[in-house]
Amino acid sequence: MAHPDPTAPGLDQAARLATVTARFDTDGLILLGTFGSESRPGAILRLPDGDTRRVTTGDTVGDMTVQAISDGKVVIETSGRVSTLVSPGDADRPRRGMPHHGQGR
Repeated sequence: MAHPDPTAPGLDQAARLATVTARFDTDGLILLGTFGSESRPGAILRLPDGDTRRVTTGDTVGDMTVQAISDGKVVIETSGRVSTLVSPGDADRPRRGMPHHGQGR
């Protein structure tokens, strides 16, 4: 059996390093995260009523439509107005994996 690496972070330290503290309006729509592949991206949204919803491009939730999903971002359209949701703590994270969908990049 291998011995633990004494220089590796402990569970408490690893949890602190992996946890993102974010301040956001708890009354609004929040992007909790994105997942999936380039051809089948998905996202998890926290709705204003506190429920969570798993969505893909083209889904409608209430009066909004999901226009595009990329790594850490969701573009939504509501009553003709387009907005981009970004995961809390994800705005400064380097992007890898899924390219930006629907924005010509």
